[in-house]
Amino acid sequence: MVRDGCCFRCHTLMVQRLIFPLLLGVLPSLNTGLPFFGSSGGKPRPAPKCAETQADNGTIVNPLSWQLKYVNETETLRDVAARLATLDAARRRIMGSNSLRSQIPCNFGKVKNAFCDSVRTPAARAAHATLARKVELALDRPVVFYRHEGDCVQGRRRLQGRRRLLDDSKECPGSFGGSIGNHVGNYFRARACARMGGMDFVFLRFLHACPHEPYVWLPAVVATSAAAQPEATAFAHGYTAACTNNQPWIHMSPSWIPAARQGGLDIRRMTAAWAEREGFPGDAPLDDVAIHLRCGDALTQAHGQYGLLHFGALAEFVPRTRPSTVGLISEPYKSFCAEGEAGARAGLPEKRSEHSARWCSCPCAAVVDALVDALKVLRPLATVTVHERDLVMASWHRLANAPTASICISSTFCMWPVLGARHGYFMQGPLFPRADEISDKVPTLGIIKSPGLVSYHTIGTKNLKRCGTSVATMRRAIAQRLMPKGAQLSANATQAVTIRGATLPPADGVW
Repeated sequence: MVRDGCCFRCHTLMVQRLIFPLLLGVLPSLNTGLPFFGSSGGKPRPAPKCAETQADNGTIVNPLSWQLKYVNETETLRDVAARLATLDAARRRIMGSNSLRSQIPCNFGKVKNAFCDSVRTPAARAAHATLARKVELALDRPVVFYRHEGDCVQGRRRLQGRRRLLDDSKECPGSFGGSIGNHVGNYFRARACARMGGMDFVFLRFLHACPHEPYVWLPAVVATSAAAQPEATAFAHGYTAACTNNQPWIHMSPSWIPAARQGGLDIRRMTAAWAEREGFPGDAPLDDVAIHLRCGDALTQAHGQYGLLHFGALAEFVPRTRPSTVGLISEPYKSFCAEGEAGARAGLPEKRSEHSARWCSCPCAAVVDALVDALKVLRPLATVTVHERDLVMASWHRLANAPTASICISSTFCMWPVLGARHGYFMQGPLFPRADEISDKVPTLGIIKSPGLVSYHTIGTKNLKRCGTSVATMRRAIAQRLMPKGAQLSANATQAVTIRGATLPPADGVW
């Protein structure tokens, strides 16, 4: 066992002092992996010699201090905690060495999946076993390593948007939002490989603790209690489960679906950990209903997989008989439309808008405004707020923890938190071709079958250099395809909504 000096003693002392029967959260089964949560009281437990690298603002993110919060199986606690500490010590040792971490391939900004290549053949798989031996991990159970794509940029420097490079040792990156929904799928593909092969999992992410980066809060080490298999068998099962589908994006693939529920739980718990530390959302409670709206570049490209849901149908998820709150989670389209890119970007907490908000900002702002106005008429007791300048972690927390309904219309950004939502809904459409199969594995997820998706293909333009969809065109589309008409635009009107695997929220919104 790798004890790694101080760090083993730190983790052992922490485990001895925690009272796990009183902690929140229950794992459905240990063989699904151990998710993380945050330190108690909203404050990190400082362990300067054992924690991750400290960020400029003084934040220390030590994953094990909140991962263990969900380990409440007392008969296996000591053994599991020791294994997690061992895996984490090995992870930090690898990330402190260029020669060690470079043995696991990765790529940045490409469709090709380097992780799947690393477990495809016996020769490729040998790199995982070789690395485990070099950091003195016991080989009674195979370990699969996943290397974060951002670490591939030469010199541990990563792209900020498309313009300049940042040094991890000095600044936090600004690439939180751009394609995060797609790229985080690579992490969950690796998790699925480990889970289905009965292997332990180590996430080789950069050591710099950027406190609002989603990857910082995802489980970095996962111990499985599944029966150990021979190395060749374990990797073969894992590869078959996670990679044999010819789909570069995991949301289009069937292979990871058995791990979908665990992925959603991980997102919900890690956003709750972040919120606890940050004191989010402060004095105001979370909105009862959270709706994510994706527009921007998807509209500009006339993307056939993305679009909108009829506003009357969205209103059916909002409580009718009591006051409630609705949060529209979007990007600052209105600011970009009114102020231009430079003005709108000023003061943003992260560079998330580099990916979407600057494209077609004025037509997208028209969508947001129209939806707000429609909900005010259809649900006069509801208070509607547009959350357009939230951090990604804040948006995910809203979507994962809304008490009445969390709705993902068409976006991989909202897919992950809604998988773990208390009452989540996906929109049936080409972006989620296997939505029914996912719903079968996630009992809290419903699939909206009708009315159908209004695709951006009908109103967008395939020209990323300028937005060919005018505000007038968007307003016509809203009036014709999205807005209730005549008597249907009233507080007493109803819209038929068909859902598979779940029901609409109760009229008072209380489940």
